[in-house]
Amino acid sequence: MVTAAFVVATATTEDRVIEYRCGVSGPESPTTPDGDVPNVKVLELAETDQLHLPPGADPSKHFMACARSFLVPSPNDAKVLTAGFKLFIGAPGKSTGEDRIATFFGNKPNIVFVVITGEATPAEIRRTKAVMMAINGT
Repeated sequence: MVTAAFVVATATTEDRVIEYRCGVSGPESPTTPDGDVPNVKVLELAETDQLHLPPGADPSKHFMACARSFLVPSPNDAKVLTAGFKLFIGAPGKSTGEDRIATFFGNKPNIVFVVITGEATPAEIRRTKAVMMAINGT
């Protein structure tokens, strides 16, 4: 099993979700040793933009991981799934300071967002439900 490691800066008190970095990871990263995807932040993709991953990125071997200020998905996260990759999102713990991790997977209209390490806050849960309804069209 491959484990994603997240280095996350301290979150601000704002409601805006900040994405610190994204990378492609797996047994052998496709480009740089840490697998960073240069200049790509999933949250900042325009609605019409496609996700461009580094050469050698292979959905059967790799996954994408993003470090964010909050553990909340974005409609743009579906672009990672459309490219065939699993997505992991890491965020700092709001009370414990420990990193929390969620995964985002599936196909429309059954895309799911599951917290696998730590817990989402009540506000994150509310925001996640709204985003997931928009993504899945339900």
